[in-house]
Amino acid sequence: LPIGALRLLGEGIDPGKDAWLCADPVHLRFSRNTLVVGGAAELELAEHEAEQLVAALNAHLAEFGEFIAPHPRRWYLRAKRAPRIVTHALSAVTGRTLEPFLPQGDEAREWRRLINEAQVLLHNHPLNVAREAAGRPMANSLWPWGAGPLPAHAASPAPHVHANHPLARGLAKLAGVTATPMPARFENAVAQGLTLLENLSESAQSLDAAAWHAGLAELE
Repeated sequence: LPIGALRLLGEGIDPGKDAWLCADPVHLRFSRNTLVVGGAAELELAEHEAEQLVAALNAHLAEFGEFIAPHPRRWYLRAKRAPRIVTHALSAVTGRTLEPFLPQGDEAREWRRLINEAQVLLHNHPLNVAREAAGRPMANSLWPWGAGPLPAHAASPAPHVHANHPLARGLAKLAGVTATPMPARFENAVAQGLTLLENLSESAQSLDAAAWHAGLAELE
């Protein structure tokens, strides 16, 4: 699915007819002599940090397209043309070995080159050097996934959506149904409404049992 364009729509930005990818910042770390993908959440990037890193990507990797960062954890790439690759969602690879999940397909070599060049650029960026010196994880790679243009339409299984995630909001907007942020309490639930609960996803991906139990208690 073209998650990049759909999620961008949920950020409040019109993707137009361009092909977009999610190009999320990640922290690659060694574990038992192999590279493991860390999610964007553990980076805790500030807005000004994301802006600096994205500016460096645009200055050196413009041949691939234009990078933007409407949120410090969610970056996007407006590709010059629709990539012919198969990718994996970041949520599916967080905490797992890098190599089996790299882009596949006709243009896999080109997009793997993007990842390699971004790694070199980000690793040597002064901001990441300072983060490493301070004992903080570096945003030392990108994870491109969800390529394609925005679909013409979508159908919703519910007349109303409660969600904080921009992908859910983007899908709702494309389907022409109302989407509102998650309420603090469900005192006036919408009949047949659809609610996206994210409390447990990140803790499950990172195998954080304590956080998962805390999230379960909050959900209940």
